[in-house]
Amino acid sequence: MERTITADTQLTSHEVGKMLQSNPSSINKWVKEGRIAAFRTPGGHRRMFAKDVVAFLKAHTMPIPHELHGIKVVEAVEEKLTEPKSEPQPTPKKPKKKPKKKKAGARR
Repeated sequence: MERTITADTQLTSHEVGKMLQSNPSSINKWVKEGRIAAFRTPGGHRRMFAKDVVAFLKAHTMPIPHELHGIKVVEAVEEKLTEPKSEPQPTPKKPKKKPKKKKAGARR
C-alpha cells in the first residue's frame, strides 16, 4: 500500500533519495548547503517537508517524481531557495608578534 504524500508530509533523506534516484548522502549534502530546507528530529534525523523538496526541484528545473505531483509550492519559499548562498568572508589574519629581545645579563 502506497502512502499519500501531501505538502506537509515529512520525508527522510532516504525517501527523498529514492524518489529522486539519488544517494541519501547527496540529499544530506544539499541540506547542509541550504539548497533543501530541512529540520532535525530530537534523535538527530533529518526531515524535509514534501513542499520544500518540490520547491528545490522546481528551482533547479529537475523533474518532479509522480509521488510529488500535485503538491503546490508557496512562491516565497521557492524564491528563498533559489537565492545564491553568500560566500563566507575570510577571517582576517592577526599580525605576528615579534619576540621580545632579552637584555644581556638578565636572569629569570
